[in-house]
Amino acid sequence: GQTNEARRIATRLQMDGKLSYQQQGGPLYVQGAALAREAAEHWRDDERRKLYLVAARYLEEARDRGFPTGREGQGAYLFSTCLFHSGHYAESLPLLLEALEANPQHRHELHRCLATAYFNDSEPQLERALYYSQQALTDPNLTVEQRDRELLQQAHIFLQLHQLPDATQ
Repeated sequence: GQTNEARRIATRLQMDGKLSYQQQGGPLYVQGAALAREAAEHWRDDERRKLYLVAARYLEEARDRGFPTGREGQGAYLFSTCLFHSGHYAESLPLLLEALEANPQHRHELHRCLATAYFNDSEPQLERALYYSQQALTDPNLTVEQRDRELLQQAHIFLQLHQLPDATQ
């Protein structure tokens, strides 16, 4: 929870020049994770998207060099969701699928992200969006608000598929 201190230590490790190329993945991961947390708490949408994109770039570099041992799944989750929240839907799709496999505990959120990304892609894949939207609804622990949000997303997809009776339902 001490994000600023974590970032300070990561920056110091990066700057001292003693880490190998692969070892630099750890500090880059910390920088990306800290920026992702900062982005999630930011109140302005445009700034939040920018912060998520910068976090994604740190996490991409961390992945290329190697996420810290034991943090590979969390790294995949953070990287994919940062790209998604920055509005880079097409780029996030394969990473979201990878993260889903490595992070079953985030299944609901990742299904929702996948549905949204497929729906908002430059070439929407509505059938896939519908599939992941339906998967998101299978979570038995959904709150009423989450369930309503999923149903609304599904209605939007049905409308785009020209399936008015299903959208209405």
